[in-house]
This record gives sequence, structure tokens and C-alpha cells, in this order.
Amino acid sequence: WLPAEPARCALAILAGVMLAISFPHWSVAGFAWIAPGLILASAAGTRGKEAFRLGCIAGLANWLVGIYWLLLIPVKFAPNVGWLLLSAFLSLYTGLWVWLAWKSYPLVPNQEVTLRDAPRWFYGSTAFQRLIWGFSCAAFWTTIEMIQGRFLSGFPWNFLGTSQYKMLHLIQFSSFSGVYGVSFLVVWFSVSLMCAFIALLQNPANRWATFREILLPGSVVVFALFRCGDDGGGGADCQALRNTYGDASSEYRQCLDANRPGGF
Repeated sequence: WLPAEPARCALAILAGVMLAISFPHWSVAGFAWIAPGLILASAAGTRGKEAFRLGCIAGLANWLVGIYWLLLIPVKFAPNVGWLLLSAFLSLYTGLWVWLAWKSYPLVPNQEVTLRDAPRWFYGSTAFQRLIWGFSCAAFWTTIEMIQGRFLSGFPWNFLGTSQYKMLHLIQFSSFSGVYGVSFLVVWFSVSLMCAFIALLQNPANRWATFREILLPGSVVVFALFRCGDDGGGGADCQALRNTYGDASSEYRQCLDANRPGGF
């Protein structure tokens, strides 16, 4: 069941762990801008089943770390089983995302491509095709998050946008789109960053070829940072936290307390 190339498996596990560490209580938010692209990179040049398996491996690594708190329940055996089963179930969503992403890629490998040769195969598409593909990958991720939050009563935990909770200017965007919009921006930029890195590997002398891969998504992220946080008011920050975490969250309550006159 494991992929034929151990390097692909290792990359998928690394990306999954990085994704988990981007959330509290580690809160290394920068990893969220890298991990989705790395997950896709681990499956570059593979066919359907292989891409799905690698996505599941990355998802399993992510969720085993991300919901470790189930092991802290002071009951023997049952929490361990729940932790494993829930992680395995949630990893299917990541597998589905990777499968959809590579299924929609404009190039189809005639035969299995090794990880070493995958960048050359990937760069055979046009820059415009990769731009549309990156946008589609972000849309797939956001759609899957919506399904995860609702299907079989849902498990709305660790949506990617919530990893950016400390970046108050960025999460102002949730006032318009909810947490899903922030997830969309992060994934779009992450996939575009992967495209830019591959462009740099394949054509290091042409800096424009690298820069254009992230030009549009990077511009949208910068716009979201500066335009959505333009009012500079604490009320807007609190509203973003409310949209992301809900009325009863400690983050929202602490923000309200901090912005009351006199700090009370």
C-alpha cells in the first residue's frame, strides 16, 4: 500500500507534520504557506491511486499530530482507538484533495514519473495553465473543508485559515469570506510557491519565469493584508476573530476586553 518511492513517502510525512505544527499549540503559522504545496509535490507525476495514497499519508501524519489531545483523555484504550480511527478517516479528505489536484492538472504522465524527474514533467505546462491549476487546487481545498465541517455531523477542526489567527490584518479577510476565504488564500499561495520553486529549478537564469508564478496570488495576499486591515481599529480585529472562532471563543472575548475603554 505504501508508495514505490520512499522519498515520496518521506516528503508527504514531512509536509503533513509541518501542516500540523502550523496550528496551536505550536502555532508556526508560516508552515501553512508551505505544507500544501509540499503535499502536492510529493505526488507530482503520479497517477490516481498513487496520488491518493500519498495524500492520505500526508493527511494521516497531519492528523495524528494535530489531534494528539485525544490521548490526554484520562481513559485507557478508547481514546487511543478514537485517535487512530479519526485520524485515518480525516486523512481521506487530504487524499481526495491530492487526487483531485493532479487529476485536474493539464498534463497526464504517460508512465510513472520518478520524483527526480517530476519537476521537468511538471514544467511542461504553460504558466497560464499552472495559474488556473493553482486557483483550482485552492478551490478544491476550500470545498473539502466545507464538506469536512458538515459531513456525518462534521469535524470543523484545524481549518487551514485558523492557523493564521495571530495575523490579525490577514484574517480581516474572514469578515467577507469566513475562515474558508483565508484557507483559500493560503493554499493558492502555497501551490503557486511550489510552481515558482520548480520554475527556478528548471530555468534558474530566468527570474521573471519564477516571479510570475507567484505574482497574482502574492498580489491578492498583499491586498488582503493591507486593504482588509486598513481601518486599524481593534473592533475590526475582534470581528475577524469572531468570524473565525465564534462568539463564545476565548480569543474573541479577550479581544473585546482589550479594546474596551480603559482596558476593562
